[in-house]
Amino acid sequence: MLTASEGTAAKLPKLNSLKRTIQRPRASVLSAPVEPTALAELVLPAEYQRTAKGEQFLLYDSGEDDAHRFLIFGTQRNLGMAKLNTMERVLLTTTEQPL
Repeated sequence: MLTASEGTAAKLPKLNSLKRTIQRPRASVLSAPVEPTALAELVLPAEYQRTAKGEQFLLYDSGEDDAHRFLIFGTQRNLGMAKLNTMERVLLTTTEQPL
């Protein structure tokens, strides 16, 4: 890590000010869409449909015209884990013998 002389350090903004300066542009880029008043108004931009690793996160959207609109979020990996967990429970339930 580099260090500044006392004279230079005295002229620099405080560390918290520097952090805020960096975070402001990030916040404006990553700002969330306006919160809808109704589910039909919900529009998810593409960057909110994927994880930070680029995996599809919005798995299903029944559509804006659906009066009972619902969305399913997750990843294929999570679905696979849930499926294995469910299968494991089914196998344990069907193979258990009463004492």
